[in-house]
Amino acid sequence: MRAVHALRAPDSRRGVLLAAIPCAFVVHFLEEGTRFVTWFNAHVPRGITTDLFWTVNIVALVITMLACALAWLAPDDVGDLLLFAWLSFLFAANALFHVVGALADRSYMAGLVTAILLYVPAYVVLVRD
Repeated sequence: MRAVHALRAPDSRRGVLLAAIPCAFVVHFLEEGTRFVTWFNAHVPRGITTDLFWTVNIVALVITMLACALAWLAPDDVGDLLLFAWLSFLFAANALFHVVGALADRSYMAGLVTAILLYVPAYVVLVRD
C-alpha cells in the first residue's frame, strides 16, 4: 500500500504531513463553528447540540493527534495503516460529505472551504506517495 510507505519516507515531508494533519483538522472545525450545527439540524430530524458538536470534534482531534504520534514514534505498518484508516474517515469521507451537502443545497456549507483546500490535498499526498 503506497500510503503506508509514504509515511515512512526518510525525508522531512513525513514530519510536515504528520504535523499538518491535526492543524488542518482544527482549522476545519473552526470554520464549521456553530453554523454546522444549524445546517445539520435543518437536515437531520434528530439534530445535535453545540456541546455535542464540540465534544465530538475535541475527541476526534485527540484521536488524530494520537494516530499521528503513533505513526511518528512507531513508523511501522500498523501505526501507518491506522492513521490511513482514520484519515480515510476523517478527511476523505468528511470532504465528500461537505461537497455533496453543498451541491445538494446549492449553497455554501460550513466547513466546505477547508474540506476542499486542506483535507483533499493532505489526503491525496498521503495516498499518492
